[in-house]
Amino acid sequence: MSTQNQATRDVADFFTRHQGREADIEAVVFGAEVTKAQANRALTTLVKDGVITVTGTGTDRRWTKAAAPEGGDDPAEETAPPAPNDHEAEADSVTAEEAGEADTDQSGVAPAAYEKSEETEAPAAEDATESEDEDTDADEKSDSGDEHAQETKNEQEDEDEEDGSEESDEDPMLPIEPEPDPDPQILYYASVIANIEGPFDTQTLCNKAYTPTKRRTVTTILRALAEHGLVSCSKPFAPDADDAEWELVFDGSLMDAVIRVQVADAPDHVTCEVCGQTKTFGGAPRPRQAGTGVRNDGRTILAAGELTGYVIDWVTDPANSGVEFTVRQITKALAALHPGKVSDNADGAIKNALDKMQMPDHRRARYNDRTLVKLVKPIGPRTYKALGV
Repeated sequence: MSTQNQATRDVADFFTRHQGREADIEAVVFGAEVTKAQANRALTTLVKDGVITVTGTGTDRRWTKAAAPEGGDDPAEETAPPAPNDHEAEADSVTAEEAGEADTDQSGVAPAAYEKSEETEAPAAEDATESEDEDTDADEKSDSGDEHAQETKNEQEDEDEEDGSEESDEDPMLPIEPEPDPDPQILYYASVIANIEGPFDTQTLCNKAYTPTKRRTVTTILRALAEHGLVSCSKPFAPDADDAEWELVFDGSLMDAVIRVQVADAPDHVTCEVCGQTKTFGGAPRPRQAGTGVRNDGRTILAAGELTGYVIDWVTDPANSGVEFTVRQITKALAALHPGKVSDNADGAIKNALDKMQMPDHRRARYNDRTLVKLVKPIGPRTYKALGV
């Protein structure tokens, strides 16, 4: 990385080469081969010294070379002095040595006598010269040390400004969500489907996969594949029917496509496009949420007695007093009133709660001294009647 002084000279040289051309910050960075932070510092310095001029504000700023004053020197030459030439420095050193030898020869002193005098007397002129050289070397070391420290400080500031500009220009990175691992069940049944020619029903797939009793699981897997457009069903509103047929509609490599399919992708309900009726599929798997009290299908596990409380609320509602209802009807009503808590498959638990409400029960938290419902039809669809309070 070049120092700031070198970067300033490079920027000034860039505008000298492109006299009269307007350049934005990107053009300066590219043309002068400096960082964006160095370019900003160099442009500020050159504008202050009158070497270049700037127009516009913000991201619309453009810089151009300032016109040289009449009868004067170019400001760029004053701002960016040329670096010392190594050959000139060597020539000056050689000239000084030759001049010293010439003075010694012209003095007329024999070399031996000069050596003897040098050993015994140590002339004051030579001592002064050596002292001068030592002082000069010390000053040069001090100047070079200060210059090195200043350059190191400038480089550190350039790196900090460059890092800051990059962080401010770039948008914050969003967290990357990893792709889920391929589901082994999906991969297995997809390999079986790939070897079946023509349409097939669910039981046929179960038999070919050597899992004849996994009909419900296989139906859920087929519905997950259909959700990704890999297979189609002849009865999309009743994919679990015995006469529903499935067909592979994906024309590419099925095994490459199913690595993104998860069993949880199967929807837990389907709506008929003709009549608008919605059918719910019980037990459809869902990604398990963090924490406790959550079922595999995503619904919250109810606390002890909470479902019974919902049933009591419904049968004691004045609007339902004297109404006859089946277990299925009250289950649908409670699932609609408490979505995400009451499952559509809670018929058994609700029936048990209703049976206990046919007589007083001191263990109930409310209305424990009276009968809340009456069984009016025990055969066929089990029917109850709400007695009210």
